[in-house]
Amino acid sequence: SGYVSSLGSLVVFTIVFYAGNCYTAYKELFRLCVDARKELVFIAGHFKAIFANSNEVWGCVRHLLAAQRVFYYDLQNQDNLSPSKWQEWATASLIKPDLLSMAEVDMIARVSTNRVSLLTSWSEAAFLAISKQNPNFKALPPPCQSQYLGRFVSASAKLQQLLMTTVDVKEFGVPFIYHHIVHLLVNLYLVLLSISSIFIDTDVELNYWTMITYPIVCFVMLGILSSADAM
Repeated sequence: SGYVSSLGSLVVFTIVFYAGNCYTAYKELFRLCVDARKELVFIAGHFKAIFANSNEVWGCVRHLLAAQRVFYYDLQNQDNLSPSKWQEWATASLIKPDLLSMAEVDMIARVSTNRVSLLTSWSEAAFLAISKQNPNFKALPPPCQSQYLGRFVSASAKLQQLLMTTVDVKEFGVPFIYHHIVHLLVNLYLVLLSISSIFIDTDVELNYWTMITYPIVCFVMLGILSSADAM
């Protein structure tokens, strides 16, 4: 009984510490996703300040919006990147909203890595092509043109950095081995607790309390553990 109590204290501390780490990683992921959205809004505003035509703004920013969606798709489905699932998702999330053409989607499908960098480079190429045809942009002095281009390049680079940092936080926010150690300790403790409760006392009233408290302990511990895993 004393060994089980000591193990229980260790398990409670480990679960609380593990859940805290998972919540910290979750908050960091949420912050990175919000910052990435803010960067996209900044870039769209940057284009809107240059081009009065909304079609020109859309032509510059649509690849970046597609890059964000493709990134989140790859992040969520990195273990199951089947062609049929990709085609179904791309049709609904990229082609129908007019973010990418069918030819661009097919080209992205053939690339397994650095999809975000590829889409960002397409956005930069679209910006250069549209700016050459825009009379307002051509009327600006060359230093101002270079300044606008430099702001866009730095903002898109920051967007890529935010997305790549999201991968690092998701993959390494909580050590993989620590995840399994916590699960092993919890399962071991619950098994030992169920065995020890049989030999604690033969008193009928005490056994009734054991029958009530043991499911509660299982529910609380496994509930906290599953919530932490979900984060």
